[in-house]
Amino acid sequence: MDWLKVAKDLLVDQPLKGIFTVLNPEKCDLRIATKMIIEAVTSKKCELLSLDILQQRLGDHLCKKRFLLVIDNIWAEGFQFWEFLRPSLITGEKGSRVLITTQHERVSRMTSTILNIHLKRLKDEECWQILREYAFSGWVGGDQHDLESVGRQIASNCQGSPLAAKSLGVLLSDTHGEREQWESILNEMQILGDDNNTNSILPSLQISYQHLPYHLKQCFAFCSILPLGVEFEKDELVRLWIADGLVKSSGKRRVEMEAGRCFDDLLWRSFFEISHSFPNLKFRVPSLMLELAQLVSKQESLTLSPDNSQIADPPEWIRYATILCSKHGPLAFDMIYHYGNLRLLKLCPTMKLPSNQVPSALFSQLTCLRALDLSYTELDLMPDSVGYCIHLRYLNLRNTLIKTLPEKVCDLFNLQTLDLRYCYWLMDLPVGMSRLVNMRHLCLHLDWDRVTAFRSMPSGIDKLLSIQTLSRFVVVSRDGGKCNINELKNLKIRGELCILNLEAATDDGSKEANLSVKEYLHKLMLKWSNDTCKDAQQLDIEKIGYKIHQSLLTPAEFLTIQQLWTGSTRNPEK
Repeated sequence: MDWLKVAKDLLVDQPLKGIFTVLNPEKCDLRIATKMIIEAVTSKKCELLSLDILQQRLGDHLCKKRFLLVIDNIWAEGFQFWEFLRPSLITGEKGSRVLITTQHERVSRMTSTILNIHLKRLKDEECWQILREYAFSGWVGGDQHDLESVGRQIASNCQGSPLAAKSLGVLLSDTHGEREQWESILNEMQILGDDNNTNSILPSLQISYQHLPYHLKQCFAFCSILPLGVEFEKDELVRLWIADGLVKSSGKRRVEMEAGRCFDDLLWRSFFEISHSFPNLKFRVPSLMLELAQLVSKQESLTLSPDNSQIADPPEWIRYATILCSKHGPLAFDMIYHYGNLRLLKLCPTMKLPSNQVPSALFSQLTCLRALDLSYTELDLMPDSVGYCIHLRYLNLRNTLIKTLPEKVCDLFNLQTLDLRYCYWLMDLPVGMSRLVNMRHLCLHLDWDRVTAFRSMPSGIDKLLSIQTLSRFVVVSRDGGKCNINELKNLKIRGELCILNLEAATDDGSKEANLSVKEYLHKLMLKWSNDTCKDAQQLDIEKIGYKIHQSLLTPAEFLTIQQLWTGSTRNPEK
């Protein structure tokens, strides 16, 4: 939605200091909501945990500012949510506004201070205008008037939903104006509309799904694992698709590129929508589309919650399981053991989940797993039994308290993605990492404002010839002065890379690393240890560092280069 236009309508002739949009997922915790607002206001990641401090900090950020805050798709039905959030917002300057969108009238009644505006469904003419815009997009030739009568009937079956109108418009654009296909789609809609098992909007969206190519149907149905309102990154979903074997390489393009095209196609067809959220662009599945995904995958996808722990029948059909975790009660892993054919298991905590250790039986029972997501928990120990999951291709431990990984992880020779971002306590990688020859994405923590270093880097990284993501690399001196930076030579790294402990690098080793030919590397940080030298030695270190920098690359070959010296940050060209 164009919130700038909304701001002009709400705040006429009143200058704004900021327009902040926050997506509030289902059953969102007040602490999470406050953190999300702070991040939207400051454009910086918020690491605070205390609710009192969070509320105070939010009030300080909004103090004496005229703003528009949009809390989109709110689901918190409790009276306390708004009452506890409101004091932090009233510090803003007079004329500030808070706009809340919700699908449930009970939410709108949670406080009498909110003006309720009930949005009516679109008129048939408005649906037709949306459908027409997309249906005839890029269409040259032919008589549009010949299709108008059929198109208006299709628009009337959208039941006033702009999402359905847009989705069907994109579908009709693929017919190149063939009236017979338009009429066929209309007939399908009317048949589905007579089915009492679907709601009034789903039939029009089902048509869009049914006309998808088979591989896109599979990719979309997979999205039933996502809870309502949850944001996700494009790369995250793409790598899960690849792990499950839903997208494969054609031989001409990387499999990530193939999966990325599938994602873009579903986004264009409105099966996904963009959610602008700090710090990276994120996406979500619209609520009506999520209902559709759950409908078409109900035989193989399962969502378990404290309120719904009933065993699916038959359990052997279930391939994907999502657990909605409560922050209060213990997590009962044993209810998962009924589903021995699971290919994906995803935990979705409402906040940091106190699950310090995953039971060993989880891996010995679920040996068919291809993807396991334990991110955002307080996990600090991974059992050796993880080695039983030899089919595992995707392991997400992002933002956990993990300190070390068991050597058994190196037995997972099919592993493609190991996500260890924001694992601030992790200091070492397993010694046998070189055995993970199918590894494509080793996502280590890379926060340009908070860099933490491993104590060491295992040897043999150069054997991971399929690797594309290696966000951190620690230079280590070995064999009488030789260093391991030359292991980067044959790796086709993409995206971002931070090279640490460069005081251990040599000029010859840096030249052999040959970073200048890595055309898809667009952001680079070069970092020396803080205790490299005393102040009196600073000039000599910088001269040596500049020479190493010249050995690594020329600045024009990267979009961003950040070079951190001891006690200073300087442009390597100066």
